[in-house]
Order: sequence, then structure tokens, then C-alpha cells
Amino acid sequence: MKILFIANHFPPINNSASIRILNYVNHLQVMGNEVMVLTPDYPKDFINYDEELLYKINTNIKVIRVDMGSIYKRIYPKKSRQIGNDSPAKASKKNILKSSIKRNLAIPDSYIEWKNNAAKIGDKLIKKNKVDIIISTHETPSCHLAGLKLKKNNPEVKWITYWSDPWTFEYYRSRESLLKRNVEKWLERNVVKKSDKFLFTTEETRDLYISSYSIPKSRTAIVYRGFEEYSRENSKKFIGLLKKDKINLVHTGEIYTELRDTRPLIEALKALEEEEKDIFDQINIVLVGGVDNLKIKKELKDIKCVSLLSRVPYEEAQDYMHNSDGLLLWGNKHGCQIPGKVYEYFGVKSPILTILANNQDPVGKLMKDVDKGPIIYNNAQEIKEMIKEFVKNKDKKEYWYEIIPKYKWENVAKDLFSKISD
Repeated sequence: MKILFIANHFPPINNSASIRILNYVNHLQVMGNEVMVLTPDYPKDFINYDEELLYKINTNIKVIRVDMGSIYKRIYPKKSRQIGNDSPAKASKKNILKSSIKRNLAIPDSYIEWKNNAAKIGDKLIKKNKVDIIISTHETPSCHLAGLKLKKNNPEVKWITYWSDPWTFEYYRSRESLLKRNVEKWLERNVVKKSDKFLFTTEETRDLYISSYSIPKSRTAIVYRGFEEYSRENSKKFIGLLKKDKINLVHTGEIYTELRDTRPLIEALKALEEEEKDIFDQINIVLVGGVDNLKIKKELKDIKCVSLLSRVPYEEAQDYMHNSDGLLLWGNKHGCQIPGKVYEYFGVKSPILTILANNQDPVGKLMKDVDKGPIIYNNAQEIKEMIKEFVKNKDKKEYWYEIIPKYKWENVAKDLFSKISD
């Protein structure tokens, strides 16, 4: 089968969405499919650029890197926090201006020029290669709009839309202009109308779209992401910020404080230091990937047992996970999504300490099903008790240290293929 993926996030970009698409296409290609990927041609100073990831793409996959366009080149986030020779204050003002432009003027997102370039090139690819299936991924919505153009020009080709996140239902949409919200709702409706099949990552998101757009359930499916098998022997000398004489609890991925509230953890750790010093002195918490709120970041840094690390290469993040004694997982405060990192955690021989945002958090059901660590709600008292219990009894439940084979990438890809080919 000939499959064309449209994906804004793909290596060398290092984020959860990129790793997911990378593994989908690699494993689909190994299964005998001819896979092509339409993706942006990212500049090397892009904030998530990780050149090592390029070597993880199977050589038989055809990757077409499309020009981003002049608008994106002016507003994309760069690795350097300062812009040119600007002072930090001036650079901060520029970043605020860029965010405002992206939030209110770029419809649906900053890839508005890229999507048109991608559609033109994609149209030629489809005709030349006789593509069977187009799969557009939600990161970002512009991918779906490129897919919509390709579907209109090639109605005989099956078009599958992949919704890793809701589009117009995201919590932050209320901060955008009314014009932008209305236009995007109209665009989303057109995408839904033309799409042949819909892939979702949670039941909650599927139910939301079925009820909002009267999509027949038979045209939908739930798909997953997985983990890459890893040998600790590859990094047995790895230390980093981990401490041999401590119980190392690790979280990977940037902490967006609008989604994940770390204040209860801060309160719990302060209480432990004051009331349970013997427990406090045994733990070392490493947060890998950064914190987007400067106030919260400072509060975390001020706690003796917490270390913060900004963005690191993919392999280094893997090293931290696989050399941990336990993994921290926060559910999202808003929306109906599951953080992608949980599936990578399933491949680690360490327990997962799950902190749910609320009783509607879809992470809860998933973690109960796999039974790979304690599950609590996000309040200081429960976090304090969880850490105490884990320090005292972390080795008592051996099954917490097992991987979850169902989510190996090879199994996830087989499941995906069965759902796109029916």
C-alpha cells in the first residue's frame, strides 16, 4: 500500500508528536508499505531541532521537506532565548508580539503558507506515485487543510484525518479573537465533511467529535502510540543529574503549567522537608524538559531535592527515563487527551507515579488498566503520602517494574495498519 503522511512535526524536530509519526512511518514501511512524508523544511536554529533524530528515519521512506514560507520564518521559536543582539527585555517583548500574531492573526496557525506549498507538491506526488491513502495529522491543523486540498483534487484517494488533539475545542481557544474562532470552526467543519475516516487517541475525543459533527462511529477508530525498546546496558555509565545514593524520580517533557499544576508537588515537598526529613533526604527529583512559568520554575529550583533540566536530545531523555527509580506523570487539567509520554513510560522498567488532574482525567482509566504504579489526585497531602509510601515500599510490587508489551511500536503499528486499511 502507498501511504502519504502530512505531518508538521517530524524529525529532526524533537517532540512527542514527531517521535510518534517517526515510529508510525518506520514500522509501516517495515511491514511492506511504501511510505512518503510531507513535512516542513525546518531551520537548524528551530527550538526543537535535534539532528540525531534524522538517523532514525528508515532509508526507504521518502521524505519531502517543504518550504515554510516567509511568515513562519519571521516568527518561529529559536533555540537562542535572545533575538539577535537585543537585550533580554526587548527580546521578551518581541516574543510576546510573535505569540500574539500567531494566536490572533495566523489562521489556523503559523503554517499557513506551508500548507499551500505542501498541497501543491503533494498533488504531484499523489499522481506520480498513485497514492492509496493520505493521512493528515493534527499537529497542526494546517496539515488537515493541506489534506483537504489534496482530497478535493484527488477524490478517489482515501483521506484519513488523525486527531491527536481536538482542534476548535481546545481550552485556550477562548483567548483567541472571535473572528479566528469562527473561521476555524468553519474550516474544521469542511475537513470533517470531506474526511473518509477519523483516527482519535482517546474515547473522550472521539465522543466529542461524533456528538459535535454527527460522524458515524463506524468511520472512526482509536489508535495508540508506543515505546521503543531500550537496553540499560547502552547507558549503564549514565549519571547526569541522577544520584546513586538517592531514589530518583524523573519527569520528561516540558511542563506547561496551564495544563499541569505542579504547586501541590511543591507544597508536598516542603511539608516532607519539614515533617519527614528522613524521607525528603532520600529522594532526588529530576524534571527534564523545562517549565514554562518563571515563578513556578523558581519555586521548584528552590527545593533542595529538585533539579531542573531544559530541553535535551531525545536519547538523553531516554537515558533519564530508563535509569530512574520512578517516573512522574501528570494528567492534563483541561481537555480530553492523554500525554504522549505515558506510552514511552510503558517501555521503562520503573513504576509510574500518576497524578490525576481530576476524576474526568482519561489518564486514570489507562493507568488502572496497566497497573504500573500508584495513582492519586493532584493535591499536596496525597502526593506527600504517595512519596512516603513509595520510598518505604518501592520494591514490594515487582509487576510495577515490568514493561507493557501491548504498546511496543511493532504492535501499535500493526493495530494502526488494520484500522487504516479496512
